[in-house]
Amino acid sequence: MNPKAEAFRDGRTPADPAREPEPVGADVDGPGLRQSTATWIEALPNSVRPRELGERYPWITNKLCALWNQPGRCTRYLADLLLARGGSRDGFAPKVAREISGLRLHYATLHPRERGWSDAH
Repeated sequence: MNPKAEAFRDGRTPADPAREPEPVGADVDGPGLRQSTATWIEALPNSVRPRELGERYPWITNKLCALWNQPGRCTRYLADLLLARGGSRDGFAPKVAREISGLRLHYATLHPRERGWSDAH
């Protein structure tokens, strides 16, 4: 495994002296997947890699990558993605919803102290 992938696996953001670090939120709404997001996806266990999410919704995948090392914010964002908001959106295709759900469960194992919305009920 390459050093960048190992850093993401261990919950660290890899240092890359060749460029400035991307600030949280930078280009998350851009037209495609950022390189750091692609690296993050490859560092995840194969069973939870959000490939379909990255293809269909790169801005969401970029934001997840940007929030990955912020347990409180990432936990809330993952939960919010799975909540229907009074009919204001149609929801995700089943495969994308399964990827988000899988990521959420994986994230909970990495950050067990963060309580998701379902833990309070």
